Amino acid sequence: MENIMYVKWDTGYMNIVLQNFFPCSVAKFKKLLKVIALDWENCDRLTEDLKVYFQNQVVECNETAKQSARDYSNLRQKVSDLEIMVKTRKKPVGVSLTQPELEKAREDLSRCRKQTADALSSYKQNTTNVKKFQRLLEELNR
Repeated sequence: MENIMYVKWDTGYMNIVLQNFFPCSVAKFKKLLKVIALDWENCDRLTEDLKVYFQNQVVECNETAKQSARDYSNLRQKVSDLEIMVKTRKKPVGVSLTQPELEKAREDLSRCRKQTADALSSYKQNTTNVKKFQRLLEELNR
C-alpha cells in the first residue's frame, strides 16, 4: 500500500500522507470518512487500504514499544551501575577510579539518563499510538 492516499470527488481532490495524518482524533477521522465517501468509485478500496494500514501500524507500534521497554530496562541497569561508580569513585571490582575515568563515568551517566528518558517516552508514545490505531480501526469497522 502507498504512503499517500488519493481521494477524488466531483469538485476537487485530496492527497493524504498517512504517516503525517494518523493517528488522529476520532472527530478528524469521521470527517475524513465523509470525504472518502465522496469518492464513491474508490470508497471501498480506500477504506480497506485504511484498515490494512491501521492493522500494520498496530503491529509496528507494539514491536517498537517492546523494543523501547527492553532498552529502558537495560539503560536503567546501566544508570544504576554508573551511579554507584560515581558515588563510590570505584570500579565494580573495587579499584579506585582515576580522575579521567571518573569524568568519563559522569558523562556516561548523564548520557544514559537522557537515553533512559527517551526510551521511556518512546514506550509511552507507542503504547498510546497502539490504542489510538485500535480505536480508529473500531471506528472504521462500524
